[in-house]
Amino acid sequence: MGAEAAVALPAPDPLLALARRTDPADPGAQNNLGVLLHRRGRPEAALHAFSRALALDPAMRLARRNLAAAANDAAGDRREAELRARVRQDGADLDARRELARLLSALGRHDAARAELDALVALAPDAPGVHVERARAEQAAGDVDAAAAALERARALAPASATIRALLAHVTYHAGDPAAALSHVEDALRLGPDDADAHLLHGFLLGELGRPDEGLAARARAVALNPALGRADANLALTPVGDARPHAGAEPDPDAEPPEAFLALGTAFRHKAYYDEALREYRRAASLGAPEAAVARAVGEVHLLRGAPEAAIVPWTRLTALAPDDATAWLGRAGAAHLAGRAEDARAAYERALSLAGARVDLVAWAHNGLGALRWAAGDLAGAATAFETAARAPGAVVPQLNQAAALAAIGELSRALVVARGAVRAAPDRAPAWTMLGGLLADANRPADARSAFARALDLDEHDAGARYGLAFAAAALGDHDVARRETERVLATTPVVPGRRLFLVLDLGGPTEFAIDAPEVTAAGAAVAGFALDDAAADALVAELLAPRFDHGDVGAPAAEGAHPYALADEHLAHGDVERAEAAISRAMGRGGDRAEGLARLGALFARRGLHGEALERFGEARQLAPGLRAAVLGEVRALRELGRMRHACEASAVMAAAWPRDDEALALAALAHADAGDAASALALLERAAERAHGLAAWRDVAATWRALGDAVACVAAQERVVALSNGDPRERLALAHAQRAAGDVDAAESSLRALLADVPALADASLALAAMRIERGAPRDAVPLLAAVAARDPWHVDALAQLAAALADVGRPRDAAVAASRARRLDPEHALALCVEGDCRFAVGQRARAAACWRGALALEPVGIAATRARAALRAAGEAP
Repeated sequence: MGAEAAVALPAPDPLLALARRTDPADPGAQNNLGVLLHRRGRPEAALHAFSRALALDPAMRLARRNLAAAANDAAGDRREAELRARVRQDGADLDARRELARLLSALGRHDAARAELDALVALAPDAPGVHVERARAEQAAGDVDAAAAALERARALAPASATIRALLAHVTYHAGDPAAALSHVEDALRLGPDDADAHLLHGFLLGELGRPDEGLAARARAVALNPALGRADANLALTPVGDARPHAGAEPDPDAEPPEAFLALGTAFRHKAYYDEALREYRRAASLGAPEAAVARAVGEVHLLRGAPEAAIVPWTRLTALAPDDATAWLGRAGAAHLAGRAEDARAAYERALSLAGARVDLVAWAHNGLGALRWAAGDLAGAATAFETAARAPGAVVPQLNQAAALAAIGELSRALVVARGAVRAAPDRAPAWTMLGGLLADANRPADARSAFARALDLDEHDAGARYGLAFAAAALGDHDVARRETERVLATTPVVPGRRLFLVLDLGGPTEFAIDAPEVTAAGAAVAGFALDDAAADALVAELLAPRFDHGDVGAPAAEGAHPYALADEHLAHGDVERAEAAISRAMGRGGDRAEGLARLGALFARRGLHGEALERFGEARQLAPGLRAAVLGEVRALRELGRMRHACEASAVMAAAWPRDDEALALAALAHADAGDAASALALLERAAERAHGLAAWRDVAATWRALGDAVACVAAQERVVALSNGDPRERLALAHAQRAAGDVDAAESSLRALLADVPALADASLALAAMRIERGAPRDAVPLLAAVAARDPWHVDALAQLAAALADVGRPRDAAVAASRARRLDPEHALALCVEGDCRFAVGQRARAAACWRGALALEPVGIAATRARAALRAAGEAP
């Protein structure tokens, strides 16, 4: 066969794609994702989604109930077992303990959660984040006083933390002191003016204290920072919904999913712009007997969103037949006909919507706005301006104001148009089209300097606004700044060679106001007063000076942003506290507000790496490098992710390029040395180490230096480097434990034991240190001294399999076979294939005369673990019993 055989690729998983694109800042979206994943047989992923929802909004009781329902099955047990295994493997794994504490708290096991939080506090008593975690758990348990005390400790450690102040406001309000809560939240907003949740709480407290107008403004600011707060999407529950009725004559399937599940999944796909997938789920819902009106509305909305108004006409027409008194249905039908070019059908539907709207002033405004656009298309510019003016009277109706300004300019009333545009900009300072409209009108009024400022504002809000980009170029040319004009023209020509004309906007109710832009037809109004136009310069100066003054904060809410504040400052603060979910949400919001995308992607990569998702991290670092090839965090992160994924050759190649690009960067040189050591290139690793050691001054660099010496087998040099790490990390318990291991590997047992004793004196709950010290005492022939250390670990953590197995071995060695058997049995119940526990069970059986069963245990231990402590012990026991190993 001449043609190469096609390779069958696995079909893309839409649920996986949906999970990756679900808004990380929206707890409701995460909760709904969890329900959908659970219903589709993904219980572990569902559990994670519910946990994320609760991390974003601890007060979300529905997510807490969903998590409890999901955790009651095997998935919950598996997740708890996984987290406990991580803690056993690394007792200083703060992230695993934090997640385990959250899971236990969400399940109502508050005492168990407190035990994990006690260990967290013991491991990192000076880390504000662990006290914040304790406060959240105590608040969930209903102990407001304990929560406040934990937050006060956190505030003492991090007095400049905005998130701690905001949490104090929550706790203080629930303690019954809203005035003190308001003080705390205002402090939080001064420290972190971009915290949407703090603005939302601020608005609530202002309303509670009798300041409703200020509260409304604060809530508006919160929604502007995080639009998810303004959506009223339904939150789903894991309990089945029983309203669906199958088609007549169909036998109900007790195992079938309810049609509402498919409607909900379709809506989730729609929110992520997966329109084809959404339509497929809606069709499935219809086939299972979902209400026809709900399906018709959903399908009609998706067709409009995907730019297919002709296809949308059919479901909207059907919906008006099913619900003839529903004004929103008629408005949707009008919009579909309007966008499809069916002017008469659109006019009739708009008028029907007006007659049914009643007290819905928003629907009245949108219908008048649509009629105005139809009148413009028919050449009646004056009638269009009147219709837009009627629509603009509705509170917050910014879109009709923009359309009205365009119509007034088209009929030559430029002075009035500027006044209306000024009102639109004041009402919605975060809307790029409003600034673009104002810029165009100022350019028409021969005010290029002011027009240039307005266009620049528009581009600050939306760098892809071609109309604003062309307008800025023309204004710069009119001012003689030809370099800027040329630069802006070249940038916009790369996107579109067409200068956009004036645009009009329609608004439809698609589960919330949704805007559609249409080109304004070129129409010359009869008698338009264009010739001899004059503008009152004094009035223009006044309105332009006010609108184009330097900005501090569009919202006029809360404190202005701190001078030089970084857009990712709030995310960095969450990350410093170990709050990975909120950090990811803050990064997502900062990127949505125009934060540097490459920096945001690099931070997301670091978050994924911290959670052990190194493949996801590598993707984010790669995307960041495409946008900013020299971004240090992305380059370093990419090399680290490649190492973690076992792609040593690629990591080595990438690190060599990195070290050559930054020959004086200590972390780059140290990481390159580690990558070469991992790849087996000792000579290059040593050469890079020498250069790195000369310049190393940061904690990350010295960590890599120590790891490189360890990989190269130089234990003495590793000890020296690890001592620098301990000094730079302010005595981090994990680094002190690593130093003890390095000392032991170097043969300095006395120093290692001294380090471990000092570490346990400071952090008694550090199980790994107790296990390491117990192992050293056993090696020195003093198992009796190891028993209290191991028993203390098992008492604090009854699920610590390794501690139980080692305790069993020590008890057997000191002649206490009955106690050893109890510990070994407990360990094997938790892990039936634990080699050391099985080996000790053999010792105990041999002690009571069960020779054959003892030998079987020893051989089983050898099969499970051919090398290691258990293997050595099993071979010795077999030889002592006269059996062949």
